[in-house]
Amino acid sequence: MLTKGPTFCPTTSGTFGESKSEVAPFIRKLKLREKFWNTEYVNDCIVKGKSHNPVSTKNAELLKIIEKIEDIVPTPVKREVNVTNQETNALKNIISYEDIIIKKADKGGMFVILDTDFYRDKLVMNDHLSSETYEIVPEKSDKKVMRDLKKLLEKHKPCLRPQEIEYINNKDYYLLLLMRTSQKRVEF
Repeated sequence: MLTKGPTFCPTTSGTFGESKSEVAPFIRKLKLREKFWNTEYVNDCIVKGKSHNPVSTKNAELLKIIEKIEDIVPTPVKREVNVTNQETNALKNIISYEDIIIKKADKGGMFVILDTDFYRDKLVMNDHLSSETYEIVPEKSDKKVMRDLKKLLEKHKPCLRPQEIEYINNKDYYLLLLMRTSQKRVEF
């Protein structure tokens, strides 16, 4: 499996659940298009959060179309499988090993398999992090960034809409981003 290179993509067969989950966002877009058709709705916010509010429609014709779409049973697609069962099992097996790291090689378009400890201690900590590209940041730098962001928001408040300020000030988003970043730093 590894000899096929990093650009190889195993084919998978679609499932009925995946098809149904793709229908719901499409139907929501249809309802939104109908709701805002021929209106002068203008929202020129630079940033805004994604809305998950339910959208309703009273248009009988659109409701019939939506009903037809929801009743469609997806036809199974016959795809030519490009991996054997043995290769699939081998891939699942090698992914389960926590003591190795599989990375794309710098040259040659192949993979390199490294010991996790060696990769973390020698390559990441010594070679990459000791270069001029990276620097150790103070632990409280996140708080400083948030303070600076608040100062900028206050300075440019007349230029921003309340929704934009609320979106940019969303601490939950930054906490989630920080948690993801710290997890990536720890995972090897």
